Amino acid sequence: MWGSLLAGILTRPWARRAATLALAALTITLFIFNLRRAGVRAGHAAERLDMQDLRFLAVAVGIQQKSGGNLAEILAGLAKVIRARFKLFRRVKAITAEAKWSGMFLSFFPILALIGINVMQPDYYDEVMQSPAFIPAAAVVAVMLAANFFFMRMMVNIKV
Repeated sequence: MWGSLLAGILTRPWARRAATLALAALTITLFIFNLRRAGVRAGHAAERLDMQDLRFLAVAVGIQQKSGGNLAEILAGLAKVIRARFKLFRRVKAITAEAKWSGMFLSFFPILALIGINVMQPDYYDEVMQSPAFIPAAAVVAVMLAANFFFMRMMVNIKV
């Protein structure tokens, strides 16, 4: 009964994400409770979960174990670093959002304008289509629109 209930709940994307985050939180909690061999274990957990913040935690605890010192201060400093990283992620996302929408608009507006003109005035392009340069020019425009789409995506895809 529980298996079918959980299987139904975990098919939703938000539930799968929540389960993944709960697993990460459980791993971090167990890691903090077992600090004796934590440096090595956190390194392995960070590699398995592919979490940069957990790697920072592993390095910080490993250094603290070897050199000594106040673990609470180290963890507080690490918490500030992680919060600053998330703040930077949000800023970059907000700044690149405008560029993403501009890139999509610049890529799709010519196509939408072409469709709109053909709907409103179907014979608008008749003389141009009879020209021998129409097909090569249309191919060049299509290639340039595709290049614009991909280059705009590359420009706003910033890894932080």
